[in-house]
Amino acid sequence: MTEKKKNAGRVALGGVLAALTIVTLFLATVIPGIELTLFAISSLFVALYLAETSLAAGFLFYAATSVLAVLITPAKLSLIPYPLFFGLYPLFKPALDRIVSKPLALTAKLIVFNGIWLIGFWLFKQLVFGSIKLPAYPLYLLWAGSQLLFLLYDAILSRLIVFARQRIKGLGGSR
Repeated sequence: MTEKKKNAGRVALGGVLAALTIVTLFLATVIPGIELTLFAISSLFVALYLAETSLAAGFLFYAATSVLAVLITPAKLSLIPYPLFFGLYPLFKPALDRIVSKPLALTAKLIVFNGIWLIGFWLFKQLVFGSIKLPAYPLYLLWAGSQLLFLLYDAILSRLIVFARQRIKGLGGSR
């Protein structure tokens, strides 16, 4: 296959994956109860595009889908999880997965997640709950639960990436 055809295929793949990302993000803002599932699905599209292109192209894809989602979706604040975590984490995941030591890789993933979690919690508190008094829920339970959900998300995302790259033509890992 010529380089021109490969580039055209990558552009087409980017368009399709971006459209799927925008659709899932839109649905996440209008369908109650499955928001996190839809955000997680949207992160798969970022990971698949990154697998077929480069880190720079992946960041551009992430930025473009974040901006388009804000322009298209009705509930702007509902989108915060995508640009803050679900669109961003797949860009770091390949480097974290290349760490040979499993305990070190897990520690690095948790450090990245917790850094994003703290920033997100602070931003959410500033943007949404600035003047609202909330009941005192044990924050450590929320934090501990989020760690477990993150590890589950990471494991499922890894398996879905492998599955998609094995099954879908054009996602075989060629760059």
